[in-house]
Parts: sequence; C-alpha cells; structure tokens
Amino acid sequence: MKNILFTIFFLLLAGNIYAQVIQGATGNINIQSEPKGAEVYLDGSFMGNTPLALKDIDAGEHVIKVTKAGYVDAETTITLNPKENRNVKIVLEETPETREKRLKYQSALDRYEASMEEYRQISKPKKIWGFSLLGAGIATGIAATVFYIKGLGDASSAYDEYKNSVLMSDINSKYNAVKDGESMVTIGHVMTGITAVLIGASLYQFFTIPSKPVEPKPFTINTTPEIFNDRLILSISGTY
Repeated sequence: MKNILFTIFFLLLAGNIYAQVIQGATGNINIQSEPKGAEVYLDGSFMGNTPLALKDIDAGEHVIKVTKAGYVDAETTITLNPKENRNVKIVLEETPETREKRLKYQSALDRYEASMEEYRQISKPKKIWGFSLLGAGIATGIAATVFYIKGLGDASSAYDEYKNSVLMSDINSKYNAVKDGESMVTIGHVMTGITAVLIGASLYQFFTIPSKPVEPKPFTINTTPEIFNDRLILSISGTY
C-alpha cells in the first residue's frame, strides 16, 4: 500500500514539475506572408507586420492571425515546443474587389506595353531620319553661306578691278572673275533652297512622331478611414 501511495505521489510530483518546466519554456516564431507588410496578431494581440520574428514566446498552443487591406484574413493555430524555432508562412487570398482591380490594371499595363512597342517601332526610324536630315540641312546651309560670302566678295572685288582695267586682257580676265563670283552666289541660292527642303523634311519627321503612351499608375490598395453611423470604416480602393 505504501508503495502504491509513493508511486502516485511521485507521478503527481513529476507531472507538476514537468508542467512548470513546460510553462516556463519559450520558443521563437518567424512569420512571413505573401504579400509582405501584413499585420500579425498573436492570440488576439497585435505584434507587428510581416516579415516578423517573435522571440521568447511561451511554449504551447497559439493562434496566429494575419490581415492586410484588400486580402481575406488568414488564421492558423500552432503548438510551439520549448526552444523551437518555428517558421510560419501564410499566403493571403485577394478579395474579389482587389482581384478585379488588379486584373484591370494588368489589362491596362498589357495595352500600354503593346502601345510602347508600336511607338518605338514608329518613332525610332523617324528620329533617325529627322536628325540625319537636320544635320544635312545644317551642313548645306553652312556651305550655302560660304558660297554667298565668297561669291559676293570675289564678284565685288573683280568688278571694281574690271571698271578700272584698261587692257583688253585685264578686262576679259576681271569680267570672267565677276561671272565666277556670280556663279558662286547662284550656287548659294540653290543650296539655300536645298537647306530649306532638308530642314522642312526633318521637321516633318519630328512632328509626325506619335505621342508617347502614358503608363498606367501602379496598382495599389489604399485604406481611407471614414466615419459612418458612428463607426470607423476602412474603404478599400485600387488605382490602375
């Protein structure tokens, strides 16, 4: 009888000691969520936002709740063992409203990328031609100016000498020099016309480049506090 009582007492004492050891033991919980930035509640108490490392948490059963605006709340129950490093990852499911807005944004983004590809295919050759024609026009304009200045100068100088010449050979020589100067001026006129055509063509290339598509705004979920019937409500909206 004494042995039986001693055995029962020993078992009760050992169970009590074990319970105290378990109660005083702690572990760590590393919580991740997809998407990140979700709020984490441990047994109803707010602990922070994911990714979150919880240290020295009492061993035993715990309820983890993860919430994020635009997503369905997720909850899981774990049993944390003493000295355990528990990794918990929770994938949040989009609400129907969030999914609809995300799909609209994705559709707008697809249209934008297609428009950008078309814009690049059209604008790139037009820019190349525009700059090439503009460069040729500027070069031709510079050459026309040189012909003008040199032709006018040579013709004017030769004409002055032509008027003062006495010998027939000098008269013929200076007359030819005047004609050469006038020819250079004529070439300058022609090159000026070519310059105008080249610059006009380059401007046409630039002005006919289509407008660059506007990129849709990044998809976000905004939470705006509103007061309605003395209750604080979070309205969720997406931009796309």
